[in-house]
Amino acid sequence: MRTYTSKRAFTLIELLLVITIILILAALMFPVFGSLKERARRTKCLNNLHQLTIAWLAYAGDNKGDLINHTPGAGGWVGSGADPLCIENGMLFHYASDVKLYRCPTDKSTRKVNYSLSCRVSWDRTYGALPNLSDIKKASGFIVFCEEWDPRWPYGPMGCIGLAAHPSDWWDSPGVWHENGTSFSFADGHAEYWIWENVAYMKKIMGQHSQPILNQRDYDRVSAAYWGN
Repeated sequence: MRTYTSKRAFTLIELLLVITIILILAALMFPVFGSLKERARRTKCLNNLHQLTIAWLAYAGDNKGDLINHTPGAGGWVGSGADPLCIENGMLFHYASDVKLYRCPTDKSTRKVNYSLSCRVSWDRTYGALPNLSDIKKASGFIVFCEEWDPRWPYGPMGCIGLAAHPSDWWDSPGVWHENGTSFSFADGHAEYWIWENVAYMKKIMGQHSQPILNQRDYDRVSAAYWGN
């Protein structure tokens, strides 16, 4: 005697239900994947800043502690931001020759350099800068490099980043590419990611000059690390 087994096919409603569940799960997971990718880019950004700061320290070590010129252009840490070879023409290139180190991977522009050197460090003392590494007393809390989007030149920054150079405003505003914060490096070589309390405003003023202070705590935290010592 033969035995026959009935195989019931999925109904259309059941198939639609399965597809709906899959789509819901995918919608829930996509933001998670996006966040993981952004965290990876942020980690890469922090490593870039760390490597640039190590190169900055190496330059000082080879020059009796004198700090590299913070202004882009002839003799600057990078060349003019109007020049597509701004990285290769900079004084730091001898110490950091990987051009990928000079830009944050989250920034989708065609700029070659989107980090800036603090106006507080330069051998020529411009803007009241400290000229020598020995002048920095609290290295772990003293900002060296910062993310910045400077729209004045197409390939890199036009000047150093003043951040809290004036007590009454954001003289130069930092870049905000990583969701809610900005990456900074410090004179001891380490880099940190800082989250803003008023992130919407910090994104709004990105790339602008001399903007009012809306959140004093955001400003005070940067000011303390900008002036240091």
